Amino acid sequence: MMRFTPGIFVFMLLLGLNAVLFGQERSQEASKIAQEYVQHNLDKYGLQPSDIAGMDVSDNYFSKNNETYHVYFNQKYRGIAVQNAVFGAHIKNGKVFYATNRFISGLGEAVNATEAGLTPAEAIDRAAAYLGLIIDAPLRQVNRKDLYSYEFTPGNIARENIQVDLQYLPDYKTGAVNLAWVVGIFEAGSPDYWILGIDALDGKMLERHNRTLHCSFPAGTGHQHDASCVTEEKEMPTPPLPPAPPSGATYNVYPLPFESPLDGDRQLVVEPQDPAASPYGWHDTDGVPGAEYTITRGNNAHAYIDADDTNQSSGDEPNGGNSLLFDFPLDLSKEPDSFRRAATVQLFYLTNMMHDFTYRYGFDEQAGNFQQNNYSNGGSANDYVMAQAQDGGNLLDADHINNANFSTPPDGSRGRMQMYLWDRAAGQLFSVTEPVGVAGNREVGTAEFGPAIGETAVEGNVVAAYDASSQSALGCQNIVNAAEVAGNVALVDRGTCYFHEKALKAQNAGAIALIICNFEETTINMAAIGGLPDVTIPTVMMKRSDCIQIRNLLANGTNVRIKLQRENATGPQYMDGDLEAVIVNHEYGHGISNRLTGGPAQAGCLQNEEQMGEGWSDFFGLVTTAKAGQTGEMARGVGSFVWRAGLGSGFRTLPYSTDMSVNTKTYDDIIGQEIHTLGEVWTTVLWDLYWKMVEVYGFDEDFINGTGGNNMAIQLVMDGMKLQPCLPGLLDGRNAIIAADYQNYDGVHECLIWDVFARRGMGWSADQGSSTSSEDNKQAFDSMPECIKELKITKEVNKANIEAGDQLTYTLMVTNHTDEDLQNVVVTDEFPAGAAYVAGSASNVFPFTTDAGAITWEIGELLPGQFLILSYKVDTDPGLHSQAIFADDFENFSLDWIAETLEGDQAHPEDAFQYTDQSPKSGDFCWFVDDSERENDQTLLYFNPITVSGDKPVLRFWHRYNTEPVFDGGIVEISTDGTQWQTLDNRFIRHDYRGKINYTAFAIPNAHAFWGNSTQYIDSYIDLEAFKGQDIYIRFRFGSDAEPTNTIETGEGWYVDDVAVLDLVNYETEACVSADGGYMACGKPAEAGTVVEPGAVNAVSELENLGALINIFPNPANDRIYVDLNAKRSGRLEVSLLGIDGKVLNNQIRDVTTGRQQFSMDVSNLAAGFYFVRLNTGNEVVTQKIVVE
Repeated sequence: MMRFTPGIFVFMLLLGLNAVLFGQERSQEASKIAQEYVQHNLDKYGLQPSDIAGMDVSDNYFSKNNETYHVYFNQKYRGIAVQNAVFGAHIKNGKVFYATNRFISGLGEAVNATEAGLTPAEAIDRAAAYLGLIIDAPLRQVNRKDLYSYEFTPGNIARENIQVDLQYLPDYKTGAVNLAWVVGIFEAGSPDYWILGIDALDGKMLERHNRTLHCSFPAGTGHQHDASCVTEEKEMPTPPLPPAPPSGATYNVYPLPFESPLDGDRQLVVEPQDPAASPYGWHDTDGVPGAEYTITRGNNAHAYIDADDTNQSSGDEPNGGNSLLFDFPLDLSKEPDSFRRAATVQLFYLTNMMHDFTYRYGFDEQAGNFQQNNYSNGGSANDYVMAQAQDGGNLLDADHINNANFSTPPDGSRGRMQMYLWDRAAGQLFSVTEPVGVAGNREVGTAEFGPAIGETAVEGNVVAAYDASSQSALGCQNIVNAAEVAGNVALVDRGTCYFHEKALKAQNAGAIALIICNFEETTINMAAIGGLPDVTIPTVMMKRSDCIQIRNLLANGTNVRIKLQRENATGPQYMDGDLEAVIVNHEYGHGISNRLTGGPAQAGCLQNEEQMGEGWSDFFGLVTTAKAGQTGEMARGVGSFVWRAGLGSGFRTLPYSTDMSVNTKTYDDIIGQEIHTLGEVWTTVLWDLYWKMVEVYGFDEDFINGTGGNNMAIQLVMDGMKLQPCLPGLLDGRNAIIAADYQNYDGVHECLIWDVFARRGMGWSADQGSSTSSEDNKQAFDSMPECIKELKITKEVNKANIEAGDQLTYTLMVTNHTDEDLQNVVVTDEFPAGAAYVAGSASNVFPFTTDAGAITWEIGELLPGQFLILSYKVDTDPGLHSQAIFADDFENFSLDWIAETLEGDQAHPEDAFQYTDQSPKSGDFCWFVDDSERENDQTLLYFNPITVSGDKPVLRFWHRYNTEPVFDGGIVEISTDGTQWQTLDNRFIRHDYRGKINYTAFAIPNAHAFWGNSTQYIDSYIDLEAFKGQDIYIRFRFGSDAEPTNTIETGEGWYVDDVAVLDLVNYETEACVSADGGYMACGKPAEAGTVVEPGAVNAVSELENLGALINIFPNPANDRIYVDLNAKRSGRLEVSLLGIDGKVLNNQIRDVTTGRQQFSMDVSNLAAGFYFVRLNTGNEVVTQKIVVE
């Protein structure tokens, strides 16, 4: 061992002091650069000088690994901080290369007060009342940090002193900024660390957050401390170049990258610490060689059993003695309380490994990591992790099983991890036994029909059954591969017929059991149907992801064998989460993401709806347990050991995999989801990125100090958290990772990163909306344009809808995104039929020619990255317009529109479609259905059939919607017989459905619908080409789920107006660009280009005998004319078509009933010209002139 003399010690301290002083000078320079950047870029961020007048530096630290300064400013108003209003400026090579802003624009006008009406003590009283806590004695103020920060004794309601700070709380929905007391209560007798915002004027609770993130899913020469030592060590200065740690610390553990005992037996690992991260070993706290502790405690963590959930050690930590040998027995066949010492050692090992692992990637002392002694490396010390093993293991109530959590206060306060026991998954019924690679239990739903699954096993090979129908996998008809199914377990899909019927079909084919595959990530219990024969085979339902895994194996020729059996009570009742590295590392990950986002002084920047904390945590669990030989396509779960799930998804909705048939998650899947399911989307895309980097650079088994693609991906994710804004959303995180690539690798992976994110719907055109909402994003799958190395052209038009004769302006953008210098570039755009070029309107920078059909530009050369914009105008034909086959603007109430409740509470007729004068698109009336808090399935049906005709028939309707995203929404259905309805997915040519809607809305698998907020009326068009010549019925249908009790539905509903069936005329011709070398691209305006509105529909005078207003359309006509009337009285009507000479060409006698009806006449065989339609009731005659073209 190296010996230190007093002279050497003083010399090294001076070296360290000089280094600190030099670092302070550089840090001050970084602050100056950052401040000047903010001052010079106010317009860019929409700020005013007054918005930054009071800002101060909340954090300023240096990342050694990439030589970057991170400066974070906190916005203040009159000295009072604005919560989470953080501006981050990141500096490399003396310049800000990336910045993010969460400052409030116009802060001075938004704040509601500058002085509090409540005292800090009164705010604590209000906060306690909101939490249901009763204070049994007055609390005493023990500290006042500054004018606006107080500390009170915990009393009987908290575990620690209560922090109270006066801050401004932004309300991101209303724009208000409210003065509030922010009260932090670490609740006594609970793992929860509550942060409450109490209005400083009236005491209302403005917000409540929990800093405890729950992850439930259903030997040296130093002195020795004995096991009862609980003293706290103070930070001490140390020499900057410490010696190597003493040798010999040994731990019998499941070593990383082992995920759990499923990966193999424990091993003795010697001195596993990283010398840079833990230079004095894991048991040091004073920075002098030699361990201060021989128990599971040291600079980075203190691991101990907390079986009674007191948050304190009982003094029984495992003791390794002077040799630091931590080798204790573990028998997994026994209950976890029999191996508490071994479990504590495992938790101590994993917690320290996470410290050392992330230290190498930049989560060090300055960045806010968890250490008792920061060894003079900056940051705030005294904040090691309290790692509590088998927490609540003596209680085992609902609050102390099947869970884990991590509490993250700001830098300088200790983090706390609680690892619980996991109950045997009650009533496990289903397991995969072959192949071994996917063996394990799976969650299933059971059936009310057929035999119950008992202790006698039903075991067999799985065979995909199919029938002779067009949807053969549903198994609703007789099974055609009965010879294969006989004696095996049949596999069919959910849908169309009753579960009971599917079971009978499988039974008749000789199956010994039936698996029904759900199309969603849930299982349900299946009801019996009265009157059907008894079922004699067991039936279960599996969730979508598990079925996909089985079907993929079968498709690849792999035999899959399953067992149905109710588990007996042998073996331990509980599993220990301390032994599952993915769970432990996940929890530690919360400390990382909370400290890195917005700076270590914050720890509250992940309180918004779209934050990705759960996603980073799963990512850390995965990357620290990845092994050589694995691939991204492999299915990885979370909790596979404690959940006894084998290689299934564990307690995640889908296993993690780069294979999109296994993991289908995309950006829209965050909508309406809780934080864990939302986090899965983020983990999924990070996991894709991880394996894409491995694909390029290979896999390095050393996940701490390696140089492989896996190490590079981890570095991008770590630095992305430092660069992203406070309150981030998924696209904020994406952008920060791209910036991290420039920071670390000069941006060489930019396109790779864009491609990865685009694949999961987080592409170039994706829209995050507000990061404070997880319901307003829109996914898009396009990569950054520069990453697609092609010659490109886009075509835009200035008007989406016009009257015949209006003028249009077309704009073409041509871009060379190839890496080549393109020659002989030519752009040609075809004029739409019925449109004429406006002379002199074309861009004339390049030579061009026009003829009757097109315009052509000779561009010549186009350099890489160069783009050009061309434009021209056309006049449209005043006589060419769409023709209305049917039209209703709802200005006259019609009994032909029928509102019907398919499902709903009859005591609430107001939930049905209503004819209303509220918010029409045009005129005075429209139809509306409320997005109520009750479960509903409502329809609006047009009772009369409409004959579809014309060259380009479409259904057009104007509508506006504001609904609960994903769960409530509207669809349009068409029927040719009035009984069987089609939802018309993929037939929209403009303003399509918003996205997939939850099955509960309509009980239609994988249905899409209008949901969310359209913000205004939009016109949607449905192509009716497939219905030409047929009579169709139209209905609008709205479905909603039931809201929890006392929950107010935030959606408004769906407005529908101006419904028409048109023979559409629209302008959407294609422009093309070409160049030497075979380069060619074409493009046309989006969403049907420009629609020409129908010509005027001519109203005939009211027929008094019938009390009817008659419309005859279209006029001019091509193939057919329609007589549309809404009669108040019944009677007989003669409809005649006459030539200009008065000769009757067509005659019909109609019996008119009350209500709306429509008649048609064929005019396709008539010559173009003028004709007359005569209407005769016997007592009165009216005539209307029409034009046939």
